[in-house]
Amino acid sequence: MVGPVTLGTNQFAFSADAPDHTKIPTGELLDSTVILLEGSYKNQKFAQVGYFVSNEYTDAELKANPPSTPDLSKIQRVILAEEPRITTFPIEVRFCFSITNNSVEIIYVHELMFETLNSI
Repeated sequence: MVGPVTLGTNQFAFSADAPDHTKIPTGELLDSTVILLEGSYKNQKFAQVGYFVSNEYTDAELKANPPSTPDLSKIQRVILAEEPRITTFPIEVRFCFSITNNSVEIIYVHELMFETLNSI
C-alpha cells in the first residue's frame, strides 16, 4: 500500500523478497511468470502494470540440457523491467476545488492524466 500521493508525476520503487522455492512445484521452477502491480483510487482499479519474468540457467549447457533436479544456485531470475505492459481503466473521480481571485480551479484525475479547468 502506497499513499496518499500528491498530484503530479510520481515514481515508486518496488522491492520484495524472492518467492519461497519450496512452495513452487519442481517442474515450474524453470518457467515464465509475471509481476503484476495494480493502482487504485477509492477501491477502483485505474492502472495495471505487468512485467514478464523468466527463471533460467546462466550456463548455456544447463539451458540446453537441464538436470532433472533443478540446481537453484545456477538459476537466475530475469525481469523485463524495460518492457512493462501497462493497462489503464476509466474510473469515477471526485473533484477538488480551489477558489482564488474570482476564479474556480477544478482539478481532477482521470486515466492517469491531470487536467485543470478554469472558469469565472
